[in-house]
Amino acid sequence: MCSKRLSIPPFVMAMLPVGNPRNEHDPGNTQEPNTYGSVGYTYSIGKHEVTNAQYVQFLNAVAAEDRTNLYSPRMGIEVQSGITRTGSPGSYRYQEKTLMGNKPVNNVNWFDALRFCNWLHNGRPRGAQDTTTTERGAYTLTGAMIIGVGTDPIHGANGRNAGARFWLPSENEWYKAAYYVPNIGDHYWAYPTQSNSAPTRASVDVAGNMSPEDNIANYESTADWNGVTANTTTVGSGGTGSTSFYGAFDMGGNVSEWNEQKALASRVIRGGHYFDNRFAMGSSSRRGDDPARKYRRFGFRVAGP
Repeated sequence: MCSKRLSIPPFVMAMLPVGNPRNEHDPGNTQEPNTYGSVGYTYSIGKHEVTNAQYVQFLNAVAAEDRTNLYSPRMGIEVQSGITRTGSPGSYRYQEKTLMGNKPVNNVNWFDALRFCNWLHNGRPRGAQDTTTTERGAYTLTGAMIIGVGTDPIHGANGRNAGARFWLPSENEWYKAAYYVPNIGDHYWAYPTQSNSAPTRASVDVAGNMSPEDNIANYESTADWNGVTANTTTVGSGGTGSTSFYGAFDMGGNVSEWNEQKALASRVIRGGHYFDNRFAMGSSSRRGDDPARKYRRFGFRVAGP
């Protein structure tokens, strides 16, 4: 008797080119080190934050045992998170919750994000977590929460290796993709919706889709959908006038996004989240947090060459 094979949806990671290399840093941001946004090369940025559906495929590929805790039980318990787990160690299976597949994954820490990048870099393999799946690639991980110095000549201090195919954006890469706009004024917007005015708080339908308007974002959320007040929304569901210049959605609000950048003992987080205020989405808002921390308001997007 043949066993029924699970249907696995196609994996899509939409990437956007970020051109205009050797651009000036943001002259309006006087925070130290006052070099935000300057990137000397072309690269690409994720059009959307990594979703629960994408992270589920990652988990089902490499986390049957889950020895580095890529899954947090909070994903199944907290209503703003979207992934459940069944089974036992060695045979775990993962599934997105109803209506949550296209919402951004959260309750992931910085190391989880690096392992996801390594998995993409290695071609999305299936198998136990080892040097061929999650522990080597764009980054070299030598323990659950231990990262080596990378070989990339620019970003190695933050852990990135030369030849990375996918990675967590550096702070400058993230900042440029969010706020930079060529040939207009000082070349940077204050908000990642091509505006110097704070986005309008989005209205949301019963499935968690934002209204398709310009200059909106999911922040200070009071929307009640799927029985939850204050929740993540479908990635990319705002209007095209709510993207950055390069076309990236939700770089303000929804979930705060891990950056590759060190900040003392922390790693940088940018963009604000669904329960944050409007100022957290602005270019002058910079935060750091413990890279080991998993939180329902933290997520990430990827970058690439």
